[in-house]
Amino acid sequence: MSFRSDRDMDTPRNIESAGEPDAGARKKSGSRGARRTRDGHPDIEPAAAVPAEPCKVAKFGGSSVATAARIKNVADIIQKDPARRFVVVSAPGKADAGDEKITDLLIQCARNRLAGGEPGAPLERIRARYTDICRELELPPATIRRVLKELDTVVAGDTSHGSAYKDALKAMGEEMMAQILADYLRDVRKAPAQYVGPRDAGLVVSEEFGDAFPLPEAAKNLETNLAGRPGITIFPGFYGITPKGQVATFSRGGSDLTGAIVAEAVDADVYENWTDVDGILRADPSIVPGAEIIHEITYREIRELAYMGFKVLHHDAIMPVRRKHIPINLRNTNNVDFPGSLIVDSRIALAEILVGVAMKKSFCCFNVEKYLMNREVGFGRRLLGILEDFHLSFEHMPSGIDSVSVYLDQSQLQGDMSSQIIRRIYRELGADKVDVEHDKAMVIAVGEGMKRHMGVAARLVNALARSKINIEVINQGASELSILFGVRDEDGEPAVRAIYDAFFGAGRNGEAETNGERHHKR
Repeated sequence: MSFRSDRDMDTPRNIESAGEPDAGARKKSGSRGARRTRDGHPDIEPAAAVPAEPCKVAKFGGSSVATAARIKNVADIIQKDPARRFVVVSAPGKADAGDEKITDLLIQCARNRLAGGEPGAPLERIRARYTDICRELELPPATIRRVLKELDTVVAGDTSHGSAYKDALKAMGEEMMAQILADYLRDVRKAPAQYVGPRDAGLVVSEEFGDAFPLPEAAKNLETNLAGRPGITIFPGFYGITPKGQVATFSRGGSDLTGAIVAEAVDADVYENWTDVDGILRADPSIVPGAEIIHEITYREIRELAYMGFKVLHHDAIMPVRRKHIPINLRNTNNVDFPGSLIVDSRIALAEILVGVAMKKSFCCFNVEKYLMNREVGFGRRLLGILEDFHLSFEHMPSGIDSVSVYLDQSQLQGDMSSQIIRRIYRELGADKVDVEHDKAMVIAVGEGMKRHMGVAARLVNALARSKINIEVINQGASELSILFGVRDEDGEPAVRAIYDAFFGAGRNGEAETNGERHHKR
């Protein structure tokens, strides 16, 4: 689910500019480095500092390149700002509700071939889709012949290593799209655009096909081969090259990660992530219709919300840009003038208490009771060791003097695993009582401003009480960045609505202090 919105709201930072550095971007002072002697001092008196050339990395999602008309819009966006020098593209998504994503069609082709058959109808639909795009973009016939020949070569390739074959074929969606966009910008728009692929740039990834990750040397390779390139560089997302030269893809949505890696390598001022919605919302709009848009949010805050269901970016896309303190700007290709949402390293949240609320369902809880548990050294370690033996990860572990509960994602449990775990806890830990409860929900309220305001926990608890929601677990970390509540699955959505209403909705007018404002009770 996506927590983004098409609602127009004001924002403190509009980082859209044509030819000037962004207001929301990091300021790069001076040149990229004066020459220095071995003792670290300049060997000559440097001239006046010259500002570094503004640089943005723009990643365009599948919905943004689904048709020729949308690709033309993407080209307009790229050419509107000279700072957009590096562009990462996904494979075309759905052109309409009844359409299929190119990546899904490629996966179908791979499955057909691996089953011993022909690629069949999915391949024909792919060929037709790209042919139509190229014709509507008025590209020469040679372009479509070239990209379709590459596709046919991969389709006819070696299927003996099923996972490698599937990844090579999946990656063709982004590969073909990048070549087409580069040709269109260069040949039709007469822009100085060039295609550069992961193999040329040295994006080296692990051999975990379908779930690869960049290897340490990839960052240096990309910096060497991309930084300082003239013109507009078009780069395919979603995949890299293994040390053995094979294509390996990231997990789905991995073009976000490609964009982040490129942004880190070229030391971008901003990493723009363009999709078909206006920004990040304070809550899931399917739970809270008309939820407000978030103007600015920190990496820490988005991480907490993503942990409980916010699907904004690929889960690995934050770290590369965070290492260099590069802001992420989420933008809408269908609403170009709207500034979107900005994810930043830090922000001043003096007035705002919460930034958002999220919820995730389907947890289970193992409850263990034993008299004098608190005096037994190593009890917790041995309890978690039992879960480790079943390759289970836990989420939370609230405890009392003689009791402890362990919450985990219940989708991890297979067969009679619960019964096996209970028997081992009785046998190995000498527990007095053990049971397991299923279908629990976790609700999290997040905000950097919590630590600056008294009574936040009371307001949250009161909001849930007014909605007659029983709290089974409550937890807050030392950072005071978030407060988490455990409730029954059926209370998950009502809990989100109750908290949202208390801090952002009509219900806040009944509080002495709202989310960043003060109201008088009438």
